[in-house]
Amino acid sequence: MGNLDASRQSLENKNFYNQMSTAFADGGNLFAKGGGIHIKPENRGKFTATKKATGKSTEELTHSKNPLTRKRAIFAQNAKHFKH
Repeated sequence: MGNLDASRQSLENKNFYNQMSTAFADGGNLFAKGGGIHIKPENRGKFTATKKATGKSTEELTHSKNPLTRKRAIFAQNAKHFKH
């Protein structure tokens, strides 16, 4: 069972590096071309709803005890710097 997980991880790593090498081959950026990040439609707007329900800012929610809320808040902070 361990070997199967290791080979699957190895394949995922190869796929990731192939994707990265093709993205940077022409001097481009993988994320600038709209690749690599996908938010499931059912999760869109959940963080905004949490902010409105609690009345807290993104910074305050980065210190939440709920790990999912904290993860969403940190992603929102990072996404602010993405090129849209």
